Amino acid sequence: MSLASRLTVAVTITLAATSVQAQQHQQHGAKPDSASKPAAMQHDMKGEHMMSPWKEMDAFHGVLGGTFHPAADKGDFAPLKANAQTLADKAKAWAGSTAPAACATPENAKAVTTIAASTADLAEKVKGSTSDADLKAAITAIHDTFEVVEKSCTAKQSMKGMKH
Repeated sequence: MSLASRLTVAVTITLAATSVQAQQHQQHGAKPDSASKPAAMQHDMKGEHMMSPWKEMDAFHGVLGGTFHPAADKGDFAPLKANAQTLADKAKAWAGSTAPAACATPENAKAVTTIAASTADLAEKVKGSTSDADLKAAITAIHDTFEVVEKSCTAKQSMKGMKH
């Protein structure tokens, strides 16, 4: 087989493999490797989460998604370890902000304070020799607490303007 023929076969196989991979991604909703994107851009927002009226919550959420989902879904703790301090900083900023009326409840205030303390603790754990299992438990608890606040804020926001 000539060099030109071998090259043609190699290119054809590569193109076919790339096409199959793209089709699988499209059909199965496969997500790209989390390490290839910045943490703030990783969270899959396929209509599952609404933007809230609280910009500091949304900023925290962007980093949370890029750290929680790789750890919980794939066992990939690299994004969490690399961005734990950023997550803690976003949580601190969120806790120091004024909640919009749609989110201003004592329960949300307590939850945001808990998240700020928990993320600061997580950032310290990442610096030490904490096991991946303990890191996963910590980020899961933070995520679960976040979702309580998120649902409270977005539910009120989505009902705004509706006639009752």
